[in-house]
Amino acid sequence: MRKVVFVTILLTIFYSSLNAKGAAAGTHISNIAYIHYSADGRDYNNSSNTVIDVVDQLIDVYVSFSQNMPTYIESGDRDQPLAFKVTNVGNGADKFTLYSDSNNSVLTNSPARIYIDTNSNNILDLSSDLQVVDINLSADESVTVFVVNNIIDGDFARSSRYYHRLKAVSFRGGSGIKATLHNAKGVDGVNAIDGLRGGVSVATGIYEMLAFKIKIDKSIAQIQNSLGEPNATTGAVIVYSLEVYIDGSGEATDILISDQIPDGMKYVSGSLKLNSKTLSDSIDSDDGDFDGRAIHVNIAKITDSDEKQIVTFATVIQ
Repeated sequence: MRKVVFVTILLTIFYSSLNAKGAAAGTHISNIAYIHYSADGRDYNNSSNTVIDVVDQLIDVYVSFSQNMPTYIESGDRDQPLAFKVTNVGNGADKFTLYSDSNNSVLTNSPARIYIDTNSNNILDLSSDLQVVDINLSADESVTVFVVNNIIDGDFARSSRYYHRLKAVSFRGGSGIKATLHNAKGVDGVNAIDGLRGGVSVATGIYEMLAFKIKIDKSIAQIQNSLGEPNATTGAVIVYSLEVYIDGSGEATDILISDQIPDGMKYVSGSLKLNSKTLSDSIDSDDGDFDGRAIHVNIAKITDSDEKQIVTFATVIQ
């Protein structure tokens, strides 16, 4: 009788392809067991039959708000984007349908639009970025998408926040319940299984009304023609007034005001003033100038507690 001295079993697994999430969906895995033994002073080797397994597709997606701050908005703004990152965290190619929603009255009643950041510069460019309703992603692939809204006109509280969601749902699965099986829905007809998020992911973006806005109100302070009457006839002098102030709460610095003299009118030399202080027309150490086409006035700082800054200048109708 032969006496077996020892037995060693070795399992080897061959992958046809690998990625960061492990074996890709549809991968064929070959399993073979090997045995080595000695008997009667001789060594022997043998192997089992080959067992081939096919990797099922794990379905999952992750959506995140990819901005480190809100998108700051004003009443009536158009085409205001929120940036999201959508990642296929499954192990196979998938298509994801994108949905956006908001219950905030600050947004228009029209549906939000969704664009892919086609050149990956993280800046919305309506002339080149592609508007979509779904996206195709390979395993581990990410893409930035913008949810774009128009802001309605209204009187909204400063610094108030408004929220808008983006949801991605797997085309192959997406039940919302982990471990849900979808027979033959994966790549190459393999089974698909919803992962931890159930093939669905949602993230919330933030709009925030600016804490303040610098406003500039222009008016005619005075009109006087050659007859001494307040009528805008040829040769009449018109004095314009620009009132600059902060609407809201905050502080602004390095403010530059400019106003171009329209055709048919001529600037009156030496008429430029800031808060009744006369400014020279040349570029020098004071805060104003006239460059032959427009007046310019610099204001170093304005806070919400300051009085209105008033710029005045005169023109003559030609």
